[in-house]
Order: sequence, then C-alpha cells, then structure tokens
Amino acid sequence: MADSTGCCIVGGGPAGAVLALLLARRGVPVALLEARDDFDRAFRGDTVHPSTLEMLDDLGLADPLLARDHARMRRMILQSGGTTAVLADFTRLRTRFPYIAMIPQVEFLDFIVGEARKHACFELRLGARVTDLIVEGGAVRGVRWRDGEGVERELRATLTVAADGRASRVRQLAGFVPRRNAATMDVMWLVLPRRGGERAADMTGFRIGRGRLVVVLARAREWQPGYTVLKGSGHAVREAGIDTLRTELAALLPELADRPARHRHGPPGLGRPTRGRPGQTGVNSRQRDAGATPGRGSENPCSTRGRPVDGRRWRRARASTGTWGGSPPAPSA
Repeated sequence: MADSTGCCIVGGGPAGAVLALLLARRGVPVALLEARDDFDRAFRGDTVHPSTLEMLDDLGLADPLLARDHARMRRMILQSGGTTAVLADFTRLRTRFPYIAMIPQVEFLDFIVGEARKHACFELRLGARVTDLIVEGGAVRGVRWRDGEGVERELRATLTVAADGRASRVRQLAGFVPRRNAATMDVMWLVLPRRGGERAADMTGFRIGRGRLVVVLARAREWQPGYTVLKGSGHAVREAGIDTLRTELAALLPELADRPARHRHGPPGLGRPTRGRPGQTGVNSRQRDAGATPGRGSENPCSTRGRPVDGRRWRRARASTGTWGGSPPAPSA
C-alpha cells in the first residue's frame, strides 16, 4: 500500500511534532510517523525554558500550554558540604516567563499534536516503524514503514525529515555520519515521591560531595534527581545495584533518603543514561532545531502576530531533560 504527502517527518518527539505543526499552519501536507503507540516516554525533556516559552508565545501557544498542570522552577541552588549558594535566579530575567516550566514531555507532545490536528493537512501515524528509504534517481522520495500489525507500507513525500533521535534509523539508512560531541558525563534520572509541604526552592539545584554530582529538579508532584557518572560508565552503576545507588544518593540527599526510587519503564531507579550534562537535551534544543532559526528581521512564517521575529530569540533556546510520573498529593510551590 502506498500513499503520498508533501513532507514525511519520522519521529514524534519535540522536534518532529513542532516542525509538523509549523508546516501544517502554512498549509503544507505533512505526515508525522512515530514508532511508538503513544507519546509516554520516560526520562526525556520535561523542562520548558524561558526562551522556549517566548518562542511558543510568538506562536500564540504559551498561555494555552501553561494552562496545563505544571510546576515552575524560579531558582537553582548549589550545595557542597555546609555551603549553600544561589546558582541561578530566573526571576531576574527580563521576560514574561521568569521561570522554567516543568511540563512532562507526554503532556507537551499531546498539546503540540492537538494544535496540529486542527489543520486538515496534518496526519499522525502511531506505531509506524520505518524500515527503509524510497530512493529513486539518487534522491529520497519517501519511506517504507511497518504498522503495528506488521503490514509493510510506503509513504511517498517531496521532503523526508529524520527527527527520530540520536540513534536515528533514517540517518543510518541515508548514510549520514553524526558529528561526535565532547560530552564527558552521562546522567541517570530517577523519580522520587514529593510530599505535601516540600518546597521546590529548598531542593532544586545541584549537590556536590563524595566525588559525585547530583542535580535535583522539582516536578509538580515528584522529585527528579539526576545522578551523574563518567560518560559510558552507566553499566558499572547497574552492576553495583540499586542498594549502592541508594546509599550514594542518601549521602547527598539525606532529605530524600527514605523515598523509594522508581522508573516507569525498567528496573526501579535505574534509567538509561542521558547523554551529556544535566539539562542539555530535550524539549528546548529540539524546538530550536524545529524552528529552523530564521534570520534576524526575516518574516517568521510561524508567528501569529504579523511581525518579524528577531532570530536571536530562536537561537537562545537551550536544552533540558526529564521524566514522567504519577500523582501523589500536590506539594506547595
């Protein structure tokens, strides 16, 4: 079975979903292919930074997104031994959004795709696993993919976009070789219950000690610690076991020592390491990629306000990472 579209986007993460929305708003026929059956993916970008919120505001989408349940990170602290210092105070930023919004990526993607569905030229295909590229005359003309029932299909497109992550299948099929970065650490993210009355301002930030660095983020109803390890050494943590990890975390986070760590998809508390430094992947960098960084003063086809957008705003987006959790009683902000 074969059909066609104007643009085939492989990968329903933030980059693919936002790009699909931007094209759909311009009336471009676009099909978004996502290998999973839903958007509920653990330990991905849950932080939406001020620069990203500004970009969404240009699209007229910031306020509707922020109407959803979320937490707001207004500052980060650094604790080492008996010393505590304010590492970042976002309230000093000159913006409508002087905070980082903690929004689960599943909620973010559901919102973006919901906006895209308002346009008849947009189509979402879940459970669509790309198996090969359609190449004719030396050019890519679409993809071959397999649906959830194992049926092989074809989708022809004028433009095919690979947005399927760091282990991109489409990139491999096209023969592209990624440029290696110089990240020196991985981050293992966990989920811990957050109790009523626990304030985000008291915990959010970095803890340093015992030769370790732990970052703590405050989700609306949970704590999200990130345990940093040397790049490529995540296997050693798994081999040491969850009890050793708990001991290490308890030494740096005694306030949370009695909480059971968990992970939605896999062994309790031992998530797949995220590449790079804490806060360096996820929603914000992916939206920066999808935004295509228009030049300064150029007309922004994504703006709903009929004015040029300074390209520098689009380039200020930075990265983040996170997870998705459950719903114990909501703590105070």
